Amino acid sequence: MKTYIAEIAGKDSIAAVVRFMTEMAGGKNAAAQAGQAGRAGGQDIRIIPTIVYTNTEYGDRASYYNSIAYLRRKAKALGICMEETVELENGRLWNLLCARFQQQIHQRYGFYTPCIACHLFTHLLRLPLLAETGAAGIITGERHSHQGRLKANQHPLTIECFNEIFAKNGVQMIRPLVEISDTAKVDSYIDDEDVIAHANDLACVFSGNLRGFDLADGDNRERLSLYLAEFLQPAGELCAREFLRGGAGGASGSAGSKEGEAGGDFSRRRQERLQEQLEEQLQEQLEAVFRKDLDREQLMELIEIYSKNWLAMDGLWFQALEARHGMEETMEADIEVWEKFTVIEARKIKKFLGLAEKPGLEGLARALALRLYANVNRDEIIIEGNTLTYRMLECRVQHARSSKGMEFHPCRAVGIVEYGGFAKAIDERIECECLSCFPQVTDESCHCAWRFTLVEEQDK
Repeated sequence: MKTYIAEIAGKDSIAAVVRFMTEMAGGKNAAAQAGQAGRAGGQDIRIIPTIVYTNTEYGDRASYYNSIAYLRRKAKALGICMEETVELENGRLWNLLCARFQQQIHQRYGFYTPCIACHLFTHLLRLPLLAETGAAGIITGERHSHQGRLKANQHPLTIECFNEIFAKNGVQMIRPLVEISDTAKVDSYIDDEDVIAHANDLACVFSGNLRGFDLADGDNRERLSLYLAEFLQPAGELCAREFLRGGAGGASGSAGSKEGEAGGDFSRRRQERLQEQLEEQLQEQLEAVFRKDLDREQLMELIEIYSKNWLAMDGLWFQALEARHGMEETMEADIEVWEKFTVIEARKIKKFLGLAEKPGLEGLARALALRLYANVNRDEIIIEGNTLTYRMLECRVQHARSSKGMEFHPCRAVGIVEYGGFAKAIDERIECECLSCFPQVTDESCHCAWRFTLVEEQDK
């Protein structure tokens, strides 16, 4: 007999179990074919409904059991065995995964929500039962999209992270609804209006806590991706491995309950010992994510190394193209690249500094100081009235060419595009002109010089 663990968490999870049972039984008319033998589609099937309580719920818990009663009727009609319900909870682990590091998470990734880790937590708590029963997989109601709306805890990036966690531990996650966005289609699997109306009666106190965190925004997706890769996936893999090895999940201090009855083969004392060992390992692993192992001097040195690496890559790219296509064509390509890159760099710096839409010359001065060039070159910035003069006192590229007896790189044409585009991206009112840059050098005291002028509307 094949066993499956069923997530009971709301309407989507109920629809997912119904669809799974129907497909396993061979279609919606399989009840008559199944007869009284308790066989579905030629296979012996049993499903264990499981409820994970996070203690952030409010509402009528009876709604879960009303949904389970409906599933029992459906299972019986399809010739599938529906076992007693298993309740699971573990407040200590929830705190560790979802609450304890919230300040560090927000500082490091630029957002915080307990919902993603909480969603993983509910899956993890089912693993000891899965190992104990030899279940073939966990049925869950996760969907990539809900009427076009992306939820952080079911976003494709999040589900892919979950897939990697459980695949590494040989656990199959069964998602019958994952590609269905249409809620009406989901509802169609449930032929009971009362279940549709009340399956979501139990709500969470954190519902809607990510309002305003738009996952259509590329920067927010990057933040989510980094959080998943650095924080959640390593933590999830550790928990999954330990839960499957020792059954440490369970209820807080115990192994869960089958509608009131202890569900695990491990003693309470062993459960508590495993729980403490897991907490120690997980605490150490998660703290390592936020540990500042480098002092200020080392971090500054690392920034300089990164900047030099970036500049070296720029030079190698240019030389490789020049060797194949000559200087003229390479310069055209270089101008095209810088025309796009300088805007990207300026916008990211502007956002990082929190500059106003039109921050003026003071904003431009702050932004110029944070360019990658600023970490490897020596420059000066002079603001006088409505003009800013930027002088490159020592350029690493030109200095290297000079020391090798080579002619300076003819960067004036690129510089006009680069500096002009950068200034416009910071403040569209700023105009840029070249004062001195090879091959048109008018100031021998610097490698290049540029004047930025703030032009007000009335001055045009």
